[in-house]
Amino acid sequence: MLQGNQAKQQTILVGMDGGVESTVAAYLLKKQGLNVVGLGVVFHEYSYKSLSVWTPKSLENIKKICNQLEIPFYGTNINSLFYSRVLEPVVSTRLAAEQFEPVIAWNKILIETLIEKAKVVGATGIATGHKAKVFKNQKSGVYSLLVPADVANDETYGLSRLSQDELSKLIFPLAEIKQNEILKIANLLGITFAKDDIENKKRRKKSLFRTDFIEVVERFSAPTLRKEGRILSYRDGTTICEHDGVHLYHLNQEGIVGKKGFAVDKTLSVIRINPRQQDVIVDNIERYHYTHCRLMRFSHDPAMDLSKPLQCFVQTKSSGAKLPCKLYFKNNRAVVVEFEDEQEGVCPRGGYLVFYNRRAIGATVIGSGVVRSSGYFDDEEYRTYPKTRAEDDEFDEDEPKKKKIHLEF
Repeated sequence: MLQGNQAKQQTILVGMDGGVESTVAAYLLKKQGLNVVGLGVVFHEYSYKSLSVWTPKSLENIKKICNQLEIPFYGTNINSLFYSRVLEPVVSTRLAAEQFEPVIAWNKILIETLIEKAKVVGATGIATGHKAKVFKNQKSGVYSLLVPADVANDETYGLSRLSQDELSKLIFPLAEIKQNEILKIANLLGITFAKDDIENKKRRKKSLFRTDFIEVVERFSAPTLRKEGRILSYRDGTTICEHDGVHLYHLNQEGIVGKKGFAVDKTLSVIRINPRQQDVIVDNIERYHYTHCRLMRFSHDPAMDLSKPLQCFVQTKSSGAKLPCKLYFKNNRAVVVEFEDEQEGVCPRGGYLVFYNRRAIGATVIGSGVVRSSGYFDDEEYRTYPKTRAEDDEFDEDEPKKKKIHLEF
């Protein structure tokens, strides 16, 4: 935080969405004596319910809040960016039976927009209401992203792809404040808020798995990519029923319904999808787990030593816990993750993992990457899926075991 004359000389552009957190962030910066400008960002203008969590309800609401805070207000529309960087990848990966983490791309285009508009209004820095903290190493000049005081509402996962340049311009006024204190400040302001931040974030995390997301996929994809197919049993390969398109399903999905409302056995979940053959494969999810993941496009802290394995912690989803693991560094930005404990279910290709040096207030984001594959070792044989019934029948104890391919899959 800046003080005295230094603060008064600076103008900060704050990304505002009509919620409590961005409003309190702007208020705190103004209270410090900074010149604060509010920016409302319209990400899209689609009416789909599942997309409503990704854009403010109204710029007019944000303008009213800025007027009450007595700060200038600007608005901008980045619909084309949202479509190309968030919506299009989300739809295409769903059709390809992969996963895409929209909050990563969404935060990225928000920060890029704030930096671009900061130049226009003459701001020297930008700020948001995110729960995160930026730290600068005075010796190396390297910026790091840290877990905030409010660990329960930590948002560093969604900000982990920000560049050094972007982090250098960012201020997180809520870094040292917990949610109950934020709400107290908001109540004192006497402002009527257009959205519930916490509820909106909960809905955002589930938006890709809601049934109403299906209409988004159908609106933005060609009918030829959504063909009828079969729902198959993984254990024996038999056809259970037909379906109306693989876009209706996602990995680990329960409560599967086929064509004409056919209800699949409740004990079965989606464990694999083959979009080329239009096959959805199901099995008892309790048989599935993984202990290793191979990542691609790994980004890391500039100071990280890649010459030896690293013990650290990993977060596998935006609302997940930080789990102990070990990293093994490979060529071409590839990394193998070895979890300390067995993970349940199927890990989708395209999933996003974020790594930390510890799990507590002030923990540093040290890297992130995209899942390419996952699996486990069974009798020294690396497997992605458990054995089928045919494999069990063919098993011969006298046959030599396959050579263990530890960390080289």
